[in-house]
Amino acid sequence: MPRTRPQHEVERFGRLMAALTTMKRRDALSDFDMRVYEAETVDIPLPLLTTAVDTLLKTSVWFPTVAELREACDVARRALPLPKVVEQSLLLSAPLEVQVPGSGQRIPITREWRYHCEACSDTGWKSWWCGEESPKPWQERGRCQRDADHAGHEWTTECQCRESNPSVLRKREAQARMAAQRQAAAQEKRR
Repeated sequence: MPRTRPQHEVERFGRLMAALTTMKRRDALSDFDMRVYEAETVDIPLPLLTTAVDTLLKTSVWFPTVAELREACDVARRALPLPKVVEQSLLLSAPLEVQVPGSGQRIPITREWRYHCEACSDTGWKSWWCGEESPKPWQERGRCQRDADHAGHEWTTECQCRESNPSVLRKREAQARMAAQRQAAAQEKRR
């Protein structure tokens, strides 16, 4: 079974597509077409999709194909402003002590870490649980793309913060710099 959005998002998605069909003077989408558009855009966060649809309503002459809708989402994602960098490590008013299980060792905790995005813990990847009950109580349930019955497992999708989260962007920039350095070093070796 293909991945789907949560029910409240499916309804909002339906309203977005209805607005597009009405404004672009097109007959209502068939159930099949609606399922295709929904399945092909399920990885796009709904707020980003909403921004793209708003833009298409103003700029597109015809009803968009899935590719055009995804392209509008990419443009909208690149236009998102970067949030300002904030200090993520906060000094605690009083230190906490945590005992390491099995060792008797006590560790003083003096700072608390705050994420820019609680949904992905600043990784850029939102974690889901496919199955009955997640071993991680904070994890949302969502069905993966496998059709056959299978055991419960964790899976991920791109988080909606991926293109705007300063921590994720810094990590990606650092990875790109390191890759460029490795490539330069490899080319230097070949000479």
